[in-house]
Amino acid sequence: MMRIGEAARQFGISTRTLRYWEEAGILVSTRDRNEYRYYDEENVALIAQIAALRSLQVPISVVEAILRSRDVAEAARLLESHLVRLRSDAARGTRLAVVVGDLIGHLSSARTLAEGLRSLGASPPAAADDVVVDGTGPTEGSTMSALTHVRLVQLPALTVAAYRAVSAQPEDDCSRVMNPFVVGNRLDEQPGFRFFGFNNPDPSPNEPTYGYEMWVTIPDGFEVPEPLRGRRFDGGLYASTSTQLPEIGERWQALVRWVRASEDYSADSCRQWLEETTMPFAAFASDDVDDGDKQLDLLLPVVPR
Repeated sequence: MMRIGEAARQFGISTRTLRYWEEAGILVSTRDRNEYRYYDEENVALIAQIAALRSLQVPISVVEAILRSRDVAEAARLLESHLVRLRSDAARGTRLAVVVGDLIGHLSSARTLAEGLRSLGASPPAAADDVVVDGTGPTEGSTMSALTHVRLVQLPALTVAAYRAVSAQPEDDCSRVMNPFVVGNRLDEQPGFRFFGFNNPDPSPNEPTYGYEMWVTIPDGFEVPEPLRGRRFDGGLYASTSTQLPEIGERWQALVRWVRASEDYSADSCRQWLEETTMPFAAFASDDVDDGDKQLDLLLPVVPR
């Protein structure tokens, strides 16, 4: 038997992602009287398969379809489609490399920058090479590699109502309090509505419980009822990227790597990282919407170097 934290470390998958696979019915854990989650040998093997497929940049939806089918022929068919996408990406990268090489040649013989760049024409040469296969863009499933799109976001100062839960499933416990509070007070209909969450405290390898806190913006003069509390958020500069809920652990790891590699920005440990809902709140809070369709922005506080 392997504890969830040990499985997360061994296979490089966040505990939240492992819980997603449980909720999807792919993994099954058992719990002892202290609420620790354990995986038996069969489920550890499934985790290894998930990690192996994700290391090949197989999208979560395809991994789920493969593991649900448990059929060799179906797995091969699904991976064939993924192979087409990978080859499209590789071909596009090769074409871009050729164009960049030609551009360098033009620049080396040009008298001015404008003359050298004239070879590019009015639009990027590879723009038409973005291939769509089965309705999927060429970059789907690339979350295991480096991030290609990170935004710098200046969050304003905000007044929020906050609630924190500490348990084995604090996100769910927070949602049971915050969701009816938001909907009942029609806060999601207010101008400038924003909804955030974050670990508080983070999960610990030897502790089955951890904390999660949620914030919702409130209008000036709004009276916050117990057990919620009002607080002021000072805002600040954040590096941000988007994610869907099942990929959140991988995307956080990639965002941290991006900041560490940045020559211009470093992480600000004095401010709180955040996860912000970026879709209509009613849909995000609904049990009828699949977790794979729920969208978030990840926000990591940064300062200029």
